[in-house]
Amino acid sequence: MFRLVVILLLVLGFAFAVVPARAQGTCAAYDDLAALLGKKYGEHPVNWGLSSDGNLVEVFASDSGSWTVVVTNPRGISCIRAAGESWTVAPTMQADERDDEYS
Repeated sequence: MFRLVVILLLVLGFAFAVVPARAQGTCAAYDDLAALLGKKYGEHPVNWGLSSDGNLVEVFASDSGSWTVVVTNPRGISCIRAAGESWTVAPTMQADERDDEYS
């Protein structure tokens, strides 16, 4: 039984070890985190909006397709919430095109 628990803990440890470091909830001042994402990954803000709790939610993305979701609270502390690859910009539609497509 002890051996099974040790093996299970090792497997879980390896599973969590492969998560990218930038996706593990890293928090810092906004300017510092934005500079890090720009310098290390070539990412810059491409989309943003305000959440219902007053936080700024941003997607940083690079030309190579890497992306990071950053949430910034009103005090200016930013935390990485998700990161990945293959960011794609959806085509923009005019209002009348949207109406036709969703009618």
